[in-house]
Amino acid sequence: MDDLKPWASMLERLCWSHTFLCFLTQVSSELAFPAYGIVLGFWGVYCAFTLHSRAIFGFISFTALSFILDIVFCAQTSGQGGGSATFATIVFIMSMFLKLPALWYASRIFSALGGAASLDAEASYQSGSPSKKGRRGDYAFE
Repeated sequence: MDDLKPWASMLERLCWSHTFLCFLTQVSSELAFPAYGIVLGFWGVYCAFTLHSRAIFGFISFTALSFILDIVFCAQTSGQGGGSATFATIVFIMSMFLKLPALWYASRIFSALGGAASLDAEASYQSGSPSKKGRRGDYAFE
């Protein structure tokens, strides 16, 4: 896990930057920008801290989908709004470009964790989650 720390650290920095830029896109009073980028940023930070393969797979999937939706949004709203909408559009495009290295780092972490094999229920919960230690009970996924 120590070899994943530099990648996780970079993913965390990228996701915090993305979250900040997504907050800046919400300053436009003339045009409504999608707010799902804020959630993706927080999700990416969670993935960087936990290094949980299912969370990282979800982050990769939804970030790729959001990149496509961002392109569609930019195509539909190009040329609309005034000064604050132009500023928010530029910041929105910058946040789109931050998603690409975040996807790359997340995919490197996911492959280092075992890729698709790490999504198997037996492999993921074989050693048990640290949050489940000390609990009593028969869990269906253990």
